[in-house]
Amino acid sequence: MTSRALKLLSPMEQAGTGGDPGAGARAIAERLERASRGDRAAFSDLIRIHRPRVQRVALRLVGNHEDAEDVAQETFVRAWHGLETLREADRPAAAFSSWLLGIAVHLSRDLQRARGRRPEDAAASLLDGQGPDALAGSMRTPSAITEEAETRRRVELAIAALPERLRVPFVLRALEGQSYDHVARITGVRAATVRTQLVQARRALRRMLGPLLDEEDGR
Repeated sequence: MTSRALKLLSPMEQAGTGGDPGAGARAIAERLERASRGDRAAFSDLIRIHRPRVQRVALRLVGNHEDAEDVAQETFVRAWHGLETLREADRPAAAFSSWLLGIAVHLSRDLQRARGRRPEDAAASLLDGQGPDALAGSMRTPSAITEEAETRRRVELAIAALPERLRVPFVLRALEGQSYDHVARITGVRAATVRTQLVQARRALRRMLGPLLDEEDGR
């Protein structure tokens, strides 16, 4: 989507890529190969690279910083123990990232269901530390910073209010840039179903947010 509001939620470039996606992918593939042979230092590097994304997705699914940290920690524990059985198709960097997110999504779902929680009930927790200071920049006026902070707050709350079947594919595809096929594998539905869910999620967000969201770019 081309929405200015959603661009405020776009993730920063992954650590360790050096600004070159190809070089980053090769470095991740190399570390993954070493980790699969039992190299803990290589796996620690993979954790450093992927932890921000895993935590970010978990936070948007569980709505609580402490629970998101627990989900991220357990995700990497399970990933370490599952490396030996990792399919060849999941070894490229992008597929490995999706594999990790799949673990995080399922752990987040299990946690929410075990506690009988709805994510929108804890949505305000998403905003801890996301006030104007978190968005401050030397070239922006205080009024612009405050406006961006309020926009971010409203969009985060709206995303948290989406039903799980729409929120998960929206977070994975629209915010994290996962392919439709990867989202389909993570969520256990067809890619065509993911596309339909994305359309429904965008419509729901427009009803909640109105002019904050621009027209979608057709992707």
